[in-house]
Amino acid sequence: MTESLAEAGVEQWRVQNRAVKELMEEHEWFEPMVVVLGKGIVKTAPWGLMFRVIVGAILSVTDLGTDLLMLKQFADGGEKTATVRDLQLASLVASIVLQLLIVLIQNRRKGVNKLTRESLVVLTGMKAPWDAYRVACGAEQEKDTEIDPLMEMVFSKCAEMFAESIPGILIQLSAILGTLESAGGVVSLTAYTSLAVSMLTTGFVSATISYDFDVDPHKRAFNPGFYGYVPDAAFGRILVLVTLMGISACQVLIKSLFLVVLESKVERWVKEGWAVWEEEEPEWFSDRWKELVPVYMILAKGEIGLGMGGEDGEDEVEEERRKTKTKTKKSKVRPEGEGGFDVEDFKREMKRRGSING
Repeated sequence: MTESLAEAGVEQWRVQNRAVKELMEEHEWFEPMVVVLGKGIVKTAPWGLMFRVIVGAILSVTDLGTDLLMLKQFADGGEKTATVRDLQLASLVASIVLQLLIVLIQNRRKGVNKLTRESLVVLTGMKAPWDAYRVACGAEQEKDTEIDPLMEMVFSKCAEMFAESIPGILIQLSAILGTLESAGGVVSLTAYTSLAVSMLTTGFVSATISYDFDVDPHKRAFNPGFYGYVPDAAFGRILVLVTLMGISACQVLIKSLFLVVLESKVERWVKEGWAVWEEEEPEWFSDRWKELVPVYMILAKGEIGLGMGGEDGEDEVEEERRKTKTKTKKSKVRPEGEGGFDVEDFKREMKRRGSING
């Protein structure tokens, strides 16, 4: 990856200077020599690659820290926030597991000691700064490893983005909207900060991957119709990178907000219609369908705490489902234009009327 970045820099230099282009065309040895020099510059330069990996590491650590703070808030909320607490914890665990898997694949031939050290780095939450340090120092790919340090960092960031950052946005948006909808609900500054950091982390990772792929000379030569949207001028490149980051962050926010609002609408629809469906019993309102409905969508808000779940609420729902199953097994007589009623009640009523008339 370092060589690709050096080649990208040399290519930009060649495009911007006609004299350099003519020199490279006339002397074939000149371009490879400049690429070798560029590799050394990329490794030691305090800008460009180093700046991006350090910013990415800071965002990753901050994202993890704010997620842990939110996890503590959810845990302090008790049963009212049990579901979001479990989801937040699951996303963090999934991110750690994926990063451990990357470490295992990368170092499976390096021995137990190396594998243990790298695993401890992941478990302590220091994977992002450790990868950034190695890349900034220009570490080369070690023997018996699968990829170089920069690609390992990219894979780790992608795992973090898909398992922690994006799910964190969904979870925190759901909790924030649920709190705002409740009476007197106040959202803490930590919640908004955690949401913003998750958005920035997702946008930054997505933007840097797109940027690095586009400026790669090999990819531009292979598919010039797709790659090449990043301009050659330095200011233009910075502007494109910042724009990509903003677009990615906003896109994730919009999609996440849509999913959360859609879930809220479905929840309201289920809660408002459940009693009616139990009475009218439409064909699609089967036992199988009822089992697929989440617990918090059945009970009214407040019964299980902001619709977030809880053991008492789950027991109550299960009891209600058992009652509903018993009701559906009874025969119903449904005269046209009237509601259904039990056959046994109908017989008793007819017998009573007969005795009165007699």
